[in-house]
Amino acid sequence: MPNDGVACPVCRSGQVSSNFHRQEVRDLFDIPSQELTLALCEGCGFLFQHPLLPALEGTAHYEQHSSYVSLPSPQIETAKHDQFNWISSVVESSGFAHLLRATGTSFGLYEIGASVGALLTVANAAGWPVGGLEPSAAAVQVARDRYGLAIAVGDLRAVSNIELPILAMIHVLEHIPDPVAALGHLFAIAPSRCMLAIEVPDFSLPKNAGGSGYFVPEHVSYFTADTLVRAATAAGWSTVDVHVHEYPREASEFCMYPVLRGTFQKLSGAALRQSRELARDVVANYLDTQARRLRDKVREFARAHGSLVLFGGGWHTQMLLGVLGPEERVKIGIIVDSNPARSGGEIEGIKIDSATNLAKYKGCGFVVSSQGYQEQIVEQIRATLADAAILTFY
Repeated sequence: MPNDGVACPVCRSGQVSSNFHRQEVRDLFDIPSQELTLALCEGCGFLFQHPLLPALEGTAHYEQHSSYVSLPSPQIETAKHDQFNWISSVVESSGFAHLLRATGTSFGLYEIGASVGALLTVANAAGWPVGGLEPSAAAVQVARDRYGLAIAVGDLRAVSNIELPILAMIHVLEHIPDPVAALGHLFAIAPSRCMLAIEVPDFSLPKNAGGSGYFVPEHVSYFTADTLVRAATAAGWSTVDVHVHEYPREASEFCMYPVLRGTFQKLSGAALRQSRELARDVVANYLDTQARRLRDKVREFARAHGSLVLFGGGWHTQMLLGVLGPEERVKIGIIVDSNPARSGGEIEGIKIDSATNLAKYKGCGFVVSSQGYQEQIVEQIRATLADAAILTFY
């Protein structure tokens, strides 16, 4: 039954069912013999630890635990390469890389919960400036001694400014009791142009609930794609992409179950306007390039033929006629189309004839003006006029 005394950390609803999941935790890590109790928000579906185990109320556990200072195994190093490839690919595919280059901003990765710096080492090897934060002083020492990395020691709440434009929280957010507050603070201290990559265990899939280190005392927040987006949005972040990822077998030591990977963006004030202007200009430049390519191909083809036939009476022909110059337009004697309903009509003053009359246009050059049906049109022309000259675009 809903417990009115408990508020959901994500949506702040009071519609919370306590005792959704109970598990006796014995001799596990350094939190032995305590009962793990999870609550479910019936408003948004977020699952979270309630009451919070006392050992997890601060960062002392992560400062002291030996597993956070271990050197990564080959499997974990493989996982770190997998993570960097994901982050760098989204930076490129989302257009954020274009924004950074256009504004003269260097790529750079700042990791919250950097442990011994294995991910930052991969990014550094790729030429990215790196920085990070880690509560364990011992882990930071390992990062310095083994990799030559300067990682700050401390709690995110004590950080007042981050300068690098790409942030990562890899299996960190599930350890934070108030994810919205943490993400909100991160939003406030991040650069005006910033992308955030978050990876957490995925609670969307029932097969995760069976174990594999999923229900452990240290996991205090359990995310689905929906609740991850809700938490990030409530903190001010805009969603770029969220998807499920399963590590390959050669990296399974890092994580045995599917994970959620979410990327989010902060673009405030002038940065937002600049981003939208760049997007507009990129699209406009692409369209201009495509128009020039089409026009140049038709121009060259037209010079070799006295008369042209456009095959296709749809939107592509209207677009093509719009980019052609007078020299090419004057050579277009007719448009033909396989759709009988279009026969007898016109497009920009050029009459449309039925494709059944193809034989009438022997000796003309045929321009296939259709993207989706190009192959079928070429076959139709060849079946009637085997030696016809045909121009295609795709």
